[in-house]
Amino acid sequence: MLLLEVVASLGKQNNFSVRAMHVDHGIQSKQGWIERPFQDEVNRLGVELVIVRIDLDPLAEIFEATSSRAR
Repeated sequence: MLLLEVVASLGKQNNFSVRAMHVDHGIQSKQGWIERPFQDEVNRLGVELVIVRIDLDPLAEIFEATSSRAR
């Protein structure tokens, strides 16, 4: 969050846009609880938030590799 705040400030000072990305791997049952504070913070900073949702099987052998590729 600190890095996002610094980059958002630099963007405003130097006239470039900043976009934050959150990847929802589909394994957290409380995903909305996780995303809401993040959305509030990017709104406060004036940063666009892109949320990418992927449906992964957390029990799959290649979960880590698949999630890394998706990000």
